Amino acid sequence: MLLDIREIRHVVALGRFRNFGRAAESLGISTPALSKSIRAIERSLEVRVFERSRWGVSPTSFGEAVLAGAGTAIRSADEVLGEIRRLRGLEAGTVRVGAGPYALELSVATAAVRLAHRHPSLQLRLVHGDWESLTRQVLDGSLDVAVAEITAAAQVPELSAELIGTHGGRFYCRSGHPLLEKPQPVFEDLLAYPTAGLPAPGRLAPFFGKMSPAGRVDPASGLFLPAFTVDSVDLMKRVVRGTDAIAWAPEILITMEVRDGSFVALPFDPPWAKLNYGIIRRADRPMTPALDTFLVEVRAVEKEISVASPSRRRGRKSRVVRRGSKN
Repeated sequence: MLLDIREIRHVVALGRFRNFGRAAESLGISTPALSKSIRAIERSLEVRVFERSRWGVSPTSFGEAVLAGAGTAIRSADEVLGEIRRLRGLEAGTVRVGAGPYALELSVATAAVRLAHRHPSLQLRLVHGDWESLTRQVLDGSLDVAVAEITAAAQVPELSAELIGTHGGRFYCRSGHPLLEKPQPVFEDLLAYPTAGLPAPGRLAPFFGKMSPAGRVDPASGLFLPAFTVDSVDLMKRVVRGTDAIAWAPEILITMEVRDGSFVALPFDPPWAKLNYGIIRRADRPMTPALDTFLVEVRAVEKEISVASPSRRRGRKSRVVRRGSKN
């Protein structure tokens, strides 16, 4: 005789509280109803599942066996019910989104604002984090989607990784930085100074070396860890303003600072220094109307950024402002 999910929940509640009254309260039913249910379960199984005494309730060896497998059964049932609700549209109004720092600044925040204006009934839960943790959260179902670096996600069979952001950028430093005293600084000169930024994928580590003032390669993960490892674009900018650190960012994120003279875009533009982020989601999960609507907004913003990118309009070399020169 197999137990249904309702019966399993009753056994789990009684096994947890070891008291009919408290277990019944947690289930939202009466104590007599729970007692009747447990007796019916024991008759069906033809074994005693719980021992009753004046000191309380305790599971028998048969009860322990039921409890051991109950958690998996309930989780599986909840996942099935969740999928049914999504397919019926009952949860179509909620989207759980994770965003990496660059993606958040470039497109996700703008897409979220547009979504709120155009579809005020939809609910958006936005989580900011590093690309490794966001990928794990999509994989375990905590997030419906993440917009972040896709290098790792592309290697996971259970995940779908759609590349949408290949924006170029520039290395930059504060005005008056010692590096600007060199007549023609090259990329190797950068390695003599600390860098500020996010953990970089292993594909970029060889360009910085395993160990230098710029940062180091983490032996466990293979990631390049800048000397000032930060988790947001704003914090990265603060570090650059107050130290001799050098950072990299998509040009659109430092346009104002370069224009007002507080930052200087450096003259080297290696082809490997670009973003490689996209849409990460479970390959086996159906697309809900709410998620589809949000991703349409993200793709639209990304297209606008690509068209308006300063690198597309730039037809000349960036001017390097040296210490003591006039802006």
